Amino acid sequence: MIVESKRTIDKESDVRIPKGISLTLRQRTKTFLAGAVYCWCKSNKSDFSAADLIGGRYEDWRDTPLHEITDFFLRTKGKETAEDAAGIVVGWLLRQVLQESGRTFRRISGSRVARYREINGGRK
Repeated sequence: MIVESKRTIDKESDVRIPKGISLTLRQRTKTFLAGAVYCWCKSNKSDFSAADLIGGRYEDWRDTPLHEITDFFLRTKGKETAEDAAGIVVGWLLRQVLQESGRTFRRISGSRVARYREINGGRK
């Protein structure tokens, strides 16, 4: 669950993923991100964004689902915008992971990039 300014965000319609990204790739990416969220929350008590979890700008995501998402956008949008488009999709998938996690996260306001913090040790 994600809480934002006293409003709970939990609608599937709040998440926007291009149709060309398969359900299988979405699920693999969400599993990858869920592991990253778990590790972050276990070892950090600070807020995080998708970029924090995956190491920032694209370097080498070979053998991860992030590489496939970037490749999708390289084919469909071109090199100039592929990294940004992939980052946006990863952010939306992270939002789904947090919504489905069974733990509680707060969206931190005041930034263009979505940042989250686990609250109450994640308990609802």
